[in-house]
Amino acid sequence: MDGDDICAAVTAVAESVGCGLLLLNRQDEIILANAVVSRFINLEPGQAEGRRWQDVLPEPDRERIARLWETGKKSCDLALQERKIRIKEVPLQTGSEIRAMVWEEIEPSQNAVLELRDAYQQIELLKSIINGSFEGIAAVDREGRVLFISEGGEKALGIECRKVLGMPMREIRAECLMGKVARTGIPEMGNLLYVNGVHIPVVVVPLTINGKHAGAICRSVFKNLAEAEGFVKRMQNYYASIKKKGTGAGNGINSVGNFSFGDIIGGSPAIRRTIETARQAARSEAPVMLLGETGTGKELFAHAIHSASRRSGKPFICVNCASIPDALLESELFGYEEGAFTGARKGGKPGKFEMADGGTLFLDEIGDMKLNMQAKLLRALQEGEIEKVGQVRVTQVNVRVVAATNRDLGEMVRVGSFREDLYYRLDVIRVDVPPLRYRMEDLQQLVEHFARVHSWKYGREVSVSPEAMEVFDSYWWPGNIRELSNVIEGAVCFSSQGVITPSSLPHAFLKRVERVGKGRIDRKEPGVWRSCVRTSAAQPPGEGLEEKEKIRRLLELTSGNKRRAAVMLGVARSTLYEKLKKYDL
Repeated sequence: MDGDDICAAVTAVAESVGCGLLLLNRQDEIILANAVVSRFINLEPGQAEGRRWQDVLPEPDRERIARLWETGKKSCDLALQERKIRIKEVPLQTGSEIRAMVWEEIEPSQNAVLELRDAYQQIELLKSIINGSFEGIAAVDREGRVLFISEGGEKALGIECRKVLGMPMREIRAECLMGKVARTGIPEMGNLLYVNGVHIPVVVVPLTINGKHAGAICRSVFKNLAEAEGFVKRMQNYYASIKKKGTGAGNGINSVGNFSFGDIIGGSPAIRRTIETARQAARSEAPVMLLGETGTGKELFAHAIHSASRRSGKPFICVNCASIPDALLESELFGYEEGAFTGARKGGKPGKFEMADGGTLFLDEIGDMKLNMQAKLLRALQEGEIEKVGQVRVTQVNVRVVAATNRDLGEMVRVGSFREDLYYRLDVIRVDVPPLRYRMEDLQQLVEHFARVHSWKYGREVSVSPEAMEVFDSYWWPGNIRELSNVIEGAVCFSSQGVITPSSLPHAFLKRVERVGKGRIDRKEPGVWRSCVRTSAAQPPGEGLEEKEKIRRLLELTSGNKRRAAVMLGVARSTLYEKLKKYDL
């Protein structure tokens, strides 16, 4: 059999099994292209012979086959005429002048195609669920190597999953505990990752596959700490409303203490002493008097005392004595019977004492209560019974009273505007809530807290610049915590680029800062404000005492912080040092 016969036989065999056969010489010219190959390249049989193979294939496919031969690989896949073709080079006898390639069409079964499509759809569905349910999620194997990072995780970390697959997670985030959990199988709950200036709360739990420990998963539901705090607060309010419905009396306008001592921010000596006194008060049943300037957080302490007391599961009812007209205060406190007066509700109405039965009644701004109501309040406290407006019988109540005021009740007793017997009845346990200027060590923490709270409230991520903190630190805060919260809320609304600067602080606040300064507030450079010597809008404690005693008391209040003492005294720090030397303090 001669060469032509052999070539014809090989071609016939290739076509009978549906394969394409392509033979090339050393010059890359096509010696033979059977009918199958001709169909693949859209040529009539015989039209390809004598032409270079590069001339009969599209440019991308030429480059792919060229790379195939350059790298020494023996097969590659092409897409021709909407068909997937696999080309394999067949090794011939060493030194042969001919190169042979077999072309095969890849024809997966219809079932395999459907199975692949279903699997792809399931994977896409799973990815959508993961990306929609979590702000970020990542998985590692038992050696701590990256298996998966979701879209949220990629965005938070600033990386692409495909580029870090197989890398140890500790090389990406050294503080992440995924490697530890992957090794031990012990979950790590409530951790914070600091990423791009944002604290992200995360949970790291073991990864289990078919009942076997296979690695670890790190997930975060919230994109930052402020969002998490907002969620917790909403849950607390929801829980309070549920308890309110379950413990309601009369018309159900009851509540429970929504805050605990853990919600009181600060670690200064002044606030620690106050918290300790309030904790001791919570363990007793005696009346408590909360004294402090407006905005210091007296109601927060009232909530905390109730929450830490034996009455914590019972109602906590608040009454602002200053906000209720005198004519209505009696019916508000003690309730009324049907028909007691014109406009009285059908069926009557329970008063706050009755609604607080078994729990705590918080009487805010007690110093604004009129003398006639003070007498009725005294009887309710002494006898444990109330008489509704229009009622001919008394109702027994068991109420623990916590009162609060920003007024000097002792002086009011002296001038006759507050009953002495009621004063001593209420002032059994006294808790003095310090103003913000006496606990300036807590300022940074309070500022950061309110920045997070108001950032979440307005859907923003805002931090506080050192220059703004310097302005805050220079001020006396006569409105205390309430004023600080309001100032930061306004600054969050007007901050640009996610940072509170002096220029974004409310104008009215900056004017107040300027008014309390002896010197002027100079703008040293854009966005930077510095104040000179400052004084208080209200006189510091000890006014009228000898200067030595005043300085000594201020040093006690500031825990020896001479800079703050100088600010409170209204003198420069160098002047304070001279006075300390003069008085041997």
